[in-house]
Amino acid sequence: LACGAWARELLPLASFPIKGQMLRLRPPPGHAQREAGGLQRTLFGDGVYLIPRRDGAVVVGATEEPGAGYDRRATAGGVAQLLDKAVAAAPVLADYTLDEVWAGLRPTTPDRMPLLGRASSALNLHVAAGYHRNGILLSPLCAKLVADGIEGALTEQDAALLAHFEVERFSRVQPSPAAPPAPATSS
Repeated sequence: LACGAWARELLPLASFPIKGQMLRLRPPPGHAQREAGGLQRTLFGDGVYLIPRRDGAVVVGATEEPGAGYDRRATAGGVAQLLDKAVAAAPVLADYTLDEVWAGLRPTTPDRMPLLGRASSALNLHVAAGYHRNGILLSPLCAKLVADGIEGALTEQDAALLAHFEVERFSRVQPSPAAPPAPATSS
């Protein structure tokens, strides 16, 4: 089972969504495309990070909104927060054009660590969920660990590593205020 922020809707797992908003800024006309606000690498500031792109754009992230539930709307408040922090971190960005905004849901657990491995609640069920902000970074390694676990090919060292992320490590799943029921989807 690998289904992002909706894992709790399928199984009683200790996971819930945390909304995050991001935006993309495009350099003003006349700036060299490769300038990216003078940034050479990702910059982490106070509650913001700036990712320079080869085309001169800068990706700005990200809000963290635990009370938003399954709401994936980008909001004026989220955009304003990100723009304020981005310009404070790199004042040259004040002249950039707001190019794109988006929001997503981070699948999260109470300890912000993923749920990995066999779930005892169903025969032959393996889970890879709850990566919070780190899914894109952790998914290749976690996929290998879960696949090796399914095949019975875990090394002793990998089994010990996987034990830290046991699916049932939370003794009781309490409803979270950040986890209202998922909205019904129409077919």
